[in-house]
Amino acid sequence: RMHALEQMVSGVAHNFNNVLMPIMGLTDLLLSDPDILNDREETESILKTILSSARNAREIVQRLREFYRVERREEICPVSLRAVALKAVALTQPAWKIQAQAEGRTIRVETDFGKTPKVSGNEAQLREVFCALLLNAAAAIRREGAIRVRVAREDDWARAEIEDTGAGMAPEVALRCFEPFFTTRNGQGSGLGLSLCRGIVRQHGGDIAVNSKPGEGTTVTVRLPLAQCGKGRGQRPGKQAVPRELCALVVDDEDGSRHSISKFLTLDGHVTTEAKDGREALDAIGKHPFDLVVLDLAMPSPNGLELARQIKATAPATRVMLLTGMNIVSRGEPTPVVDAMLEKPVTRDEFRHALGEMFADGEPAHEA
Repeated sequence: RMHALEQMVSGVAHNFNNVLMPIMGLTDLLLSDPDILNDREETESILKTILSSARNAREIVQRLREFYRVERREEICPVSLRAVALKAVALTQPAWKIQAQAEGRTIRVETDFGKTPKVSGNEAQLREVFCALLLNAAAAIRREGAIRVRVAREDDWARAEIEDTGAGMAPEVALRCFEPFFTTRNGQGSGLGLSLCRGIVRQHGGDIAVNSKPGEGTTVTVRLPLAQCGKGRGQRPGKQAVPRELCALVVDDEDGSRHSISKFLTLDGHVTTEAKDGREALDAIGKHPFDLVVLDLAMPSPNGLELARQIKATAPATRVMLLTGMNIVSRGEPTPVVDAMLEKPVTRDEFRHALGEMFADGEPAHEA
């Protein structure tokens, strides 16, 4: 996984620099030329471009999280193989597109997805398989070529194929490609990629096979048993109305984040108090009851979770939202004291939706 991440780093850096350019450049333009602010239409256009670039940056971070996120290996549930394949294509794009172009190679990825029922498996592990196979396929293409990803149903199995038009393998190499530490990349690879893929696929009750010819490319076929029919997950609640006249406390040691959330709240008619750390927050709570407390996780002692526990112990009716740049659920940390969680960065609409869901079961606990 680390080797795969190394292959992707330069492409990720390229993508980040591209999305940062309009954010920094246009913001600097607004600050250095105040006359532009008098032109409402031009200002709105610039701000929309900045927001669009910021969303693209968030997308890059979310893709990286999907790649390195640690999930419990025993977590087995119905998984859409089509969705796994699409995520893997997006995750590896910096390698097969950006990095390849920098090296003078042109690679296109084509997808062909039929109606495929879900398989029973661990999404993180299956995503790891597809990422490894896509990176191998990209490495096999020397100058110009294509990678084709197909997913379809085959009787009681889901069948996925990753085909490339690369250099291909000689028969004796193809026979050994699943052996641990076997590699033909002259020190560029660990020789564990396909071996780990086979292990994961077999753990899922499936099989994996390679068909390759020198000069004609390689096709890797993965077959996995379909998931048994059962009850699906509940539907996500519809959009909830935003509660009115909340008395809210926003706690974050980052000024920008704290001010943004406070603005979201005050512009919707809520009364907002700010605190830059846990001590200020506890002092404010001791003087006045709050309907809502929005907390950052990574703060000086007490951190967000510790502060949430103290708040729930003294004021159990207070709703607590954890807003953080980290994914603490994936690390298995308990969060019974948190009523809702959002990952930064968050838009006003996303925050409103989460707030509506938090208070969907009743009115605010206190008078604002």
